[in-house]
Amino acid sequence: ALDYVDTGNAETITEYAFEGCSNLREVILSEKLKTVGNCAFRNCVSLSLIDIPGSVETLGRWVFENCGNLQSVVLHEGVQSLSESTFYGCGLRSVSIPSTVTAIPNWTFQDCKYLEHVNWHDGITSIGEAAFNRCTSLRNIRIPAGVTSIADDTFYGCTSLHSVGFHDNITRIGVNAFDKCYVLTLEETNQDNPYNLPVSLTTLGECAFQNCTGITRVCLPEGVTVVPRYAFNGCTKLNGVVLSKQTVTIEDWAFAGTALTGISLPATVTSLGDNVFHNCSELIGVQSYPTTAPTITATTFSHDKGTIKEQCRLFVLPTASSAYDSWKNYFKAVVADLTVQ
Repeated sequence: ALDYVDTGNAETITEYAFEGCSNLREVILSEKLKTVGNCAFRNCVSLSLIDIPGSVETLGRWVFENCGNLQSVVLHEGVQSLSESTFYGCGLRSVSIPSTVTAIPNWTFQDCKYLEHVNWHDGITSIGEAAFNRCTSLRNIRIPAGVTSIADDTFYGCTSLHSVGFHDNITRIGVNAFDKCYVLTLEETNQDNPYNLPVSLTTLGECAFQNCTGITRVCLPEGVTVVPRYAFNGCTKLNGVVLSKQTVTIEDWAFAGTALTGISLPATVTSLGDNVFHNCSELIGVQSYPTTAPTITATTFSHDKGTIKEQCRLFVLPTASSAYDSWKNYFKAVVADLTVQ
């Protein structure tokens, strides 16, 4: 029946202190409070607002897990650190991160399905794995300038995420980072270059943009030499891809199920994996610039209904025509009329 708590002059709230207090509606935290322990307010399903004073040095793990009605959390300047899963599965609508917090740990906001807005600052240097996993109401996000790597699963399943503000110091986008962000679009980072991914990017994780059905165009920066497995698999509206001129490998299922009508393979490409273009039913032309044919598999250009074989032409350099004998069975025709780029 507990519905109100004033912590007085307490400096510590220990683990599980108010866990499962299902009628707790109001909590007044001490201005001397330094530590809130793991699971301290877990399953406090009636709690709707909490004010975290700047004296707090650490918010523990799962502190507000499953607080489904907790719509507002005020984090005052001075709060020093969050922990893994601090707000896991709670009802937050928006959150502002104070300048004294410089890291968003793993799973911090995972399954906060009502979270729409995140206000943060460029002093943040890391966003942890799955930090916003399945935040299905999140619509827009800007990556802080201090963050150079987007971790695995960071925005996995953010089904309402429409736009991401990248900056040009990001070097890595991790595994499943934006998988199942169905309405995500990729815009040019600025008007002075054609890339719609960070120009400094060198590593793209497997499944990074899998099932992003809103993406129509991808231009990969020069540092990306490997297009990993499932990177753009299931991006059903993707009809334009510009590969890095340094591309070496395109791995299994990388562009399967996309709307590509054509693609140009740079001279640096040495291998294409299984099902890279599986069920790319609109693919009508492949330009391949390597003088030695890249290795392929029997399924690289596979289609359940044989469409690629029936309609797609392969274009190669005249001097390399014979090198592509192993490719000929997968195309309607092999045409030797490319010019060197």
